[in-house]
Amino acid sequence: MKPRLWPNATPMRCETPISNAGRNAVLNEQLKGVSAFCTDVGLNYYGLIDGLEEQVARFADLLGVDQSVFDLGVIRRHDRSWSIRGERLLASSLRRRRLHVCPACIQEDINSSDLPPAASAYCRSQWLLDAIRICPDHRLELPALRLVGKHGEHDFTDRIAPYLDAPGALPRRHVPQEYRFQRYLLDRLDKKGANAGILDSLEFHVAARLCEILGLTLLFGKARKLETISHTDWLNAGELGFGYASEAGGFQSALLELQRRFEPTSKDGAYAVYGRFFQWLAIGRGDACFTPVRDLLREHIVASMPIGAGEVLLGEVVKERKVHSIRSASVEFRIPPKQLRPILRASGCLYASTNDKPDSWSLFDAKQHSVLLEDIRNAIPSSAVSTYLGTPRELVPILVEASLIKPFVRASSESGIPQHLFSPRELDCFLIKLFQRATIVNHGNQTGLVDLSTAARLAHAPILEVFELVLRSELQTLHRVAGPLSFTAILVDANEVRSFFLHDIENKYTIKEVTQKLEIDQSATRAIVRSNTILSTVLFNPKIGKNQRFFEKNHIDEFSRKYRSFISIKRHLRTNTLGAENLLSGNNVTPALTRSKAGHAFYYRSDLGSGEIKFGRSLIDGVWQDPPEGLFFLNDTQMERVNRFIPSQYRRKADRLVISGIVHVIAHGLNWEEAPKAYGSSAALLQRFTRGCRRGLFDRVFHVLADRRLMSDRIVISMAHLQAQQTASRLLSAGLFPFVSREKRFSWPKHFRPPSARKRSKKAAH
Repeated sequence: MKPRLWPNATPMRCETPISNAGRNAVLNEQLKGVSAFCTDVGLNYYGLIDGLEEQVARFADLLGVDQSVFDLGVIRRHDRSWSIRGERLLASSLRRRRLHVCPACIQEDINSSDLPPAASAYCRSQWLLDAIRICPDHRLELPALRLVGKHGEHDFTDRIAPYLDAPGALPRRHVPQEYRFQRYLLDRLDKKGANAGILDSLEFHVAARLCEILGLTLLFGKARKLETISHTDWLNAGELGFGYASEAGGFQSALLELQRRFEPTSKDGAYAVYGRFFQWLAIGRGDACFTPVRDLLREHIVASMPIGAGEVLLGEVVKERKVHSIRSASVEFRIPPKQLRPILRASGCLYASTNDKPDSWSLFDAKQHSVLLEDIRNAIPSSAVSTYLGTPRELVPILVEASLIKPFVRASSESGIPQHLFSPRELDCFLIKLFQRATIVNHGNQTGLVDLSTAARLAHAPILEVFELVLRSELQTLHRVAGPLSFTAILVDANEVRSFFLHDIENKYTIKEVTQKLEIDQSATRAIVRSNTILSTVLFNPKIGKNQRFFEKNHIDEFSRKYRSFISIKRHLRTNTLGAENLLSGNNVTPALTRSKAGHAFYYRSDLGSGEIKFGRSLIDGVWQDPPEGLFFLNDTQMERVNRFIPSQYRRKADRLVISGIVHVIAHGLNWEEAPKAYGSSAALLQRFTRGCRRGLFDRVFHVLADRRLMSDRIVISMAHLQAQQTASRLLSAGLFPFVSREKRFSWPKHFRPPSARKRSKKAAH
């Protein structure tokens, strides 16, 4: 195609038509600028600026080139929008007066062209986009050109001319890193494949502005003025916003981050949380291209803030509430916030992140807990349940414990809920279930019919079990009095109810009877029950009107004939636990049932020999007839004389064993730890000896045992014996053995006088 204009400047890649027209104006020496040039060649100056297809085609024909050479550089104007390379733009996304250029690209244009410098430098179409802030080829910031030309803001040649004479006038600021956001925008203009999440579904200018405004809000807060943002801050903001928006679910994460950073107070709304980002979408954004972003933000706000149905949010009416706050639920359902919060907290309804926030921002799912809110509004406290059901007040805790009626919120001092709360719906279901088989009768014309409380009393049965008979439909006769449903309206046959609680307990033992039969105490019996050594059954005892544990008689009798308890053996021997264990182990008698297995120790009666423990020859009634070699035990005559000096309140069943052990230790000059185990614990022997000496007991005991006139088989404990034993020697020095030391004129020390001596001294004083 032959050009009609000569000389002319060949259109370059991405060059705008108006920029090429300005270069041709310089070549053709049109000193009045590109506007006059367009008039001279018959072109519409503003039509060429707006990229009208007719004007671009005429200009291409004038240059003798195909119209397609301007496809990458032309920015076409439509009715209320613009477009570049198929991407739709708004006027706010273009920059005309504040034109930005790359100094390195301008220098390359001049160096690579044979034309004059003013006709060599040209304007790229991407420099007119507000979101493009760096040159991808040279990684330089795009500095702004001042509006100093003579022929208008659209004459690129006229605006760049002052900088061509001074090459250093355009600053070169190197960008230290590559910005993915800038690369994404340029790749999208070049129709290269991109995978940036929701950004790919948005228009070019919306995606660009979304990343920048979102990043600015995250970086600088919700109210930073845009005029104070530097070029570098815009780059960093766009990169941060792109990092969130390009990832799957990243946009929602950014909104949650804003909500976390700018935590609202009780009176704040969406603007206080999302700041500049919310304002960008709410004010002056009537174009439909913003609808997808606006819908995403609206959906997030409705799902995370207490926005009610019917409220206008971002230009649309909210159709359904998704989140309630304690405050909004209190207003809607007319429940005091102080009552609502502990119930919601105890039910686990509140979001964990908002649990401790003010009432206006303590949130929970509105749809999921709508039934709970209705129940709270109509809740019946446990104190009013008896009135609602028509039952005795004492019966309500029994019904709750048996799970026949279930509160939807249980009382808790920790949660601040003083009473159980019941739903009327739950209580109505209980009454309906109770009355579903009952027939209506006239109570005055029926005989033998009584209410449930009277039936339970006549049958000596728990009222709860009578209730369960009705609920399980086991009663053949079930009527109700005409009128409202209530507990007292139910009528049953008293004889029929009584028949359910008659059990055969004649051939069974109670726990008390088993305790007596086995000669043990009740704690041992309970231990046996826990270990399942003897099987038992819990039955209702109509004699006492409550459940009781029973044992089969034949099992207990057989067990008693076969085994003997350790407690009965200890009682028979009249000794303590340690002494009985030592005697049994000394005779190689081991328990047939141990304490760990049966809860108590039992021995085979066959091992004990005719009911008596074999020790030496025999042990009859706790009196040793032939003691083991080397051990001493008091006989009956000696024990009878000794008992005269022991006050009744100090007597013990093991006195014979203990006093015999003390005499054995003193007579042999042993330490207490060396006492034979047959006498029991050495600590018990020492304690009894010390206390007895302070009461004057053992001085008299030793004197009586050594008196030939009183005892035929006397035992002599002399001062030599007492001095040989450490404890006895110390007590002898204290003067506690006047009879043994034969000191006739002896006065008891004040702190060691026996009770009888104290009484005599008081009588003498009077």
